[in-house]
Amino acid sequence: MKMKKNEFEDGMPSGSRVTMNEPSACVATVVFMYWLKNHFVPRKEPGNVLDFAAENDIIQLCLPSATTHYLQPLFWSFFKPLTTFWQHAVNNWIHRNPSRKITRLQFGRLLTVAWNQAATAGNGSAGFSACGISQHDPQKKSS
Repeated sequence: MKMKKNEFEDGMPSGSRVTMNEPSACVATVVFMYWLKNHFVPRKEPGNVLDFAAENDIIQLCLPSATTHYLQPLFWSFFKPLTTFWQHAVNNWIHRNPSRKITRLQFGRLLTVAWNQAATAGNGSAGFSACGISQHDPQKKSS
């Protein structure tokens, strides 16, 4: 991809890879398929995903359409905090570098700062709880 520069990956969280869609920044089918084939599938356990989940007592949820902004755990546990921490990282960078502009070359380092604050187990648990999704505990009395 001609618009991508190796420097765009500098400072990114460990294991990150930058893939760019031309001509826009939107995720297109080709970028999604690249991610699916090269990121998701190699990390998937052998066998059918649904069978594997059932055999390991993993319950898969389908969230009703047009309600994900209220129900989606990743929004509440990860994306919302990531947005907040991203804004803080950018504001701090601008404060420390008043005569410079943020470019793609600073993106990775700023993302790593925000990512490390947002992508925590505590945030993950809190996001699921905020959406009313929790592990079944037969000992716990419902309210």
